[in-house]
Amino acid sequence: MPQRALGWRTPVAMAFIVLCVLGSLGLDLTGLAVGNFAEDDMTSALAVVAAAFGLLSTLVAAALFFSIWIHRAATNVRTFGQRNLQFTPGWCVGWWFVPFASLFKPLQAVKEVWRASDPDTVGGDGSAWLGSPQAPSSFGMWWGFWIAGEVLNRISARIDDVPTSSGIGLVGTFCMALAAASILSIMRKLDARQQACFARLEQLRDAAPAPYGSYGGGYGAPPPAGGYGAPY
Repeated sequence: MPQRALGWRTPVAMAFIVLCVLGSLGLDLTGLAVGNFAEDDMTSALAVVAAAFGLLSTLVAAALFFSIWIHRAATNVRTFGQRNLQFTPGWCVGWWFVPFASLFKPLQAVKEVWRASDPDTVGGDGSAWLGSPQAPSSFGMWWGFWIAGEVLNRISARIDDVPTSSGIGLVGTFCMALAAASILSIMRKLDARQQACFARLEQLRDAAPAPYGSYGGGYGAPPPAGGYGAPY
């Protein structure tokens, strides 16, 4: 497999996305279990802190490895020779951290990478991908559930009553789980598309004619040892 392929980035990013959802579920269930514990209830307090730390750790790791994954995927489409791209690899990551723009720009960036990873457009003039089919409906499902989960989790974080906060958070986690299922499917399929693109590049290289005169007998090829007319 070419060194620039997504490779290990796909399974690692997917694993941490799953762990992030499990961490969120663990925090919600812990909150529902302990309820509004007293200030001197160290056992309940430590359980909530441990669950929150577990979620934070997996969240940071998921964000990090997904950023590495999408950056590589966006870099690869340039390796395929695609042009007229709106999103650079850096901005495929950066738009996630820009207020307001993060509500729609990351989705547009991933959609562009998807379309530019169409194997049928590799080897053309670099703009054929603009005629590729639009991204499938799973992209909209991913983004819709992601936004819903984010909103619910932000509401949950502002509520002091632990059981109520955890209940709303549990609904948010359910939305995040649906978003995770969608993006995992997208990541697997995009990985396969880019592998097909690399295979297409290899086919085009193998099928390309050798430079004129680069093999024996061609016009301009160096004479055989002993000069022309020497016995073979």
